[in-house]
This record gives sequence, C-alpha cells and structure tokens, in this order.
Amino acid sequence: MDDFLEAIIRGFGRALGYLLLNLLFECVFYYLGWPVVKVLTLGRYPSASHQQGWKTGNHQGMWVSGVGLLVFVLAGMLAFHLAGF
Repeated sequence: MDDFLEAIIRGFGRALGYLLLNLLFECVFYYLGWPVVKVLTLGRYPSASHQQGWKTGNHQGMWVSGVGLLVFVLAGMLAFHLAGF
C-alpha cells in the first residue's frame, strides 16, 4: 500500500512539474525572447500569422522560447557576476 501511495504522489509531482515547466517555457521565455528575435531579424520573425493560437505550437515559437531561455540564462549569469559570486 505504501508503494502505491508513493507512486501516486510521485506521478502527481511529475505532472505538476511538467505543467509548471511547460507554462514557464511557453509563456515566460516566449515573451523574453520575442523582442530579441524581433530586433535580430529586423521585425521579420515571429510573423504575424504566428500570433494566432498557442505560442509554441510550431517551430518558430519554439525558437523564440529558446532564445528567451538563453536571454534568461545570460541575464542570470550577468547578475551573479555583477553581484560578485
């Protein structure tokens, strides 16, 4: 019985973690990467047709989120460097 409850709790934790990471990647990192991609591509990407529906439903949105993740990591590294860590 203990193994069963442990499996349920572990499964619930994994599902919750997946949802939080997915939400973080698709929402937060997308909006961090969007202005960077717009500036680097001189406004060509992400295209206006891409704005319909879920943000990372295609490759273009995934790349924008990936750039947002990169911006987040670089900003964190800069913050730690400036703080003296």
